[in-house]
Amino acid sequence: MLNKLLNLVHKKDGYLHWLTQRISALVALILLTSVFFIKPNIFFLLLLVILCFHLCVGIQTLLDDYVHNHILRLTGVFFLRLMVIFSVKSIFILFI
Repeated sequence: MLNKLLNLVHKKDGYLHWLTQRISALVALILLTSVFFIKPNIFFLLLLVILCFHLCVGIQTLLDDYVHNHILRLTGVFFLRLMVIFSVKSIFILFI
């Protein structure tokens, strides 16, 4: 599911990147305030997952804009997604 969402965001439309970054930042801000005031672990877990997604979309936008070699861009996106998968897996293992 996360891969389908990342593929949707990866389209060449710059507005979708911009909108995804803003929405994920807003959701992260709401979850951050929830963590400070309500303090359940589920909000912290969701915050970390949203921040991983926000980071992935941001770095993927940088790769799309500034890496002009197609092979290097695909390699960068592959390793970025691999890093996000391992990060989210580690976050879930930490909370289980």
